[in-house]
Amino acid sequence: MTLKLPIVFLSIIAASYLASSANAQHQTLGPGSCGSGQADCHLKDHEWWKNDAHKLSVQSMYDALPQYEKMAEQAGLDARNLFKGDQLCMKCHATVVSGQEKREVDNGVSCESCHGPGSSYKDPHSEGDPKAGDQRTGYIKGLQLGMRELANLDIRAATCVSCHYVNDEKLLRAGHPSGNTFNYAKGIRQVAQHWDKPAAGADTENGPFQKAMQKRGPIPDVVVKISEAPQVVYQQVPRPPSPPPSISVDPFFPLTAKGTIILEPFPIVSDTASFQTILSVVKQRLELLYSKIGR
Repeated sequence: MTLKLPIVFLSIIAASYLASSANAQHQTLGPGSCGSGQADCHLKDHEWWKNDAHKLSVQSMYDALPQYEKMAEQAGLDARNLFKGDQLCMKCHATVVSGQEKREVDNGVSCESCHGPGSSYKDPHSEGDPKAGDQRTGYIKGLQLGMRELANLDIRAATCVSCHYVNDEKLLRAGHPSGNTFNYAKGIRQVAQHWDKPAAGADTENGPFQKAMQKRGPIPDVVVKISEAPQVVYQQVPRPPSPPPSISVDPFFPLTAKGTIILEPFPIVSDTASFQTILSVVKQRLELLYSKIGR
């Protein structure tokens, strides 16, 4: 049985030039700067993100690597360096830390993908009394220093559209979904889980998203034959026998599990994958194992 990947995992590419010249002067710090292991105000948001589909936007590509490599080749992209931060796919499928554009990317879509590069506003935006809302000193300073005004529905919708709506003909001919049926209202309710209040009113309608799509322009009338388009799927593999309740590896670094550990099937890696890609896949699998063990 095969399962088609949700559009959220295929969030585009080309569109993400939302990062205008105003954002170019600001640097991206990465998700670790906004709550990962820090005693700051965004720990709750970081925990939400760890279980959100956006975090898996890179992993989903590794899980169906041959199909993505084929799609990249058909779109005229460099399939061998698909996961490098300076490649087109990573504009929307990942968070590229400034200064590390030549490296392969580990982190999926995260805080700065929506809120804007945080190097300039990270500290100033926390100033003031939270009860003041959008009149808070830090909030106003943050907007002046590169933080996107996501409280503005039009800006929020444009941010989503930049990666969930594709009208690049090369990508569409390669089999990339256009996102023209993306349900903005449903998606925003999911994202609203990390806000202080639930989405309501105009937030729950597709109107702002439709308006933003119209601004981006129409989707070309491209017909892709099924036989030519790569089918991006998960390949179901029979699970191996369950391991014993506890395991131990290397006496110097003992790993003890509290119970049975079940991992998803190992991602398929093509014969032409680069050494860096293979190392990255192995690294992510080890991180997954450690998270299951709870070390």
